[in-house]
Amino acid sequence: YASPLILACPELTDLDLSGSKLTDSLLRGAITYHQAVHHQLTALNLSGCTPLSDETLREVTAACPHLRYVNLSQCPNITLDNVRFPSLEQARLLDCDGLQAASIHSLNFSVALQEVTLDDCALLTGVGVALPQ
Repeated sequence: YASPLILACPELTDLDLSGSKLTDSLLRGAITYHQAVHHQLTALNLSGCTPLSDETLREVTAACPHLRYVNLSQCPNITLDNVRFPSLEQARLLDCDGLQAASIHSLNFSVALQEVTLDDCALLTGVGVALPQ
């Protein structure tokens, strides 16, 4: 369980839990349990965390409002439905089987977005993201 280690690092800015075998509820608890601790978090790698759900992702973005980088590659259960990343600059979304064209429109709410990497997302056909000018 990663939470005690994470909670002991109040200045944590980058968190890499890629490939972890944590359940969705443990992922949620590890990142969101003490929201005040994670206000510094700017980079989050959850690639390969296959149990990750949109519900957990919504709680993570609420607990970590300054996320500028997120890697959600190989997270087949996420659709980005009602997920908002207000400070996001870079998103890596490779092999995300749950993403559809409509899902990607959640990124339109990321006013600082500069780069999105999409590849091998089986349900994506055509994607339009309105980037700020």
